[in-house]
Amino acid sequence: MELSFATFRNRWIKISNSILNKTPVAHHGIQRSGTNYLNLCLRSLGVVPVNSFDPARGAASHKHCRWQSAKKSIMPWDSRYQNDYQVAELEQLDSLANYPPNCRHLVIQKDLASWLPSILNWGLRVGWLRSKEEAIKQAATLAKADYEAYYDFWHAQANKYPGRVVVIQFESIIEDPRSLVEICRKMGVGVQNSDSFDGKFKEVPQSPSGRQAVVTRLDVEHMLN
Repeated sequence: MELSFATFRNRWIKISNSILNKTPVAHHGIQRSGTNYLNLCLRSLGVVPVNSFDPARGAASHKHCRWQSAKKSIMPWDSRYQNDYQVAELEQLDSLANYPPNCRHLVIQKDLASWLPSILNWGLRVGWLRSKEEAIKQAATLAKADYEAYYDFWHAQANKYPGRVVVIQFESIIEDPRSLVEICRKMGVGVQNSDSFDGKFKEVPQSPSGRQAVVTRLDVEHMLN
């Protein structure tokens, strides 16, 4: 999708939310954490995130934007993730990303032992990493830097703004997709099709069913104990 078209589509979502008096929602998550799945679930419930379509990777409204203040913690292999955004209040984040006032923020977090193999295998597929050995050597750095700093930021925001920010465990949504309905309702976000929603899709973007797993959970679990 052309990035300019993505920006246009997101702008139209914000306009239509305003016209229909819908509570605006943005979705977030570190790469390979289930953001595309969350987006599909929300859209199935009639909740279209204001950043549903991906703008340029470095844009403040991108779902993977790194908001942590420690910018050296950001993974080094893709320069598009690098930024100098510094925010102390949620309103500052909304302003930088051009989100509507009182926007709700749904942040998806995958268990670290599941996320690490996923991001390392992705890195091998796209050329960030050259071998399984190199990938495994980088696992601890990713766990203690990018993942930890990213979610520390969002957990702090959820504690500070419990009515506007929620961190959702990916595994809990997979186990009980309908729990997302209650999460939305608690945040004042209206849903549709809740009776028929089951959280099942033939395929999730960027997660093809036949992808190869070079690095496994067993390869990284010993580093997390």
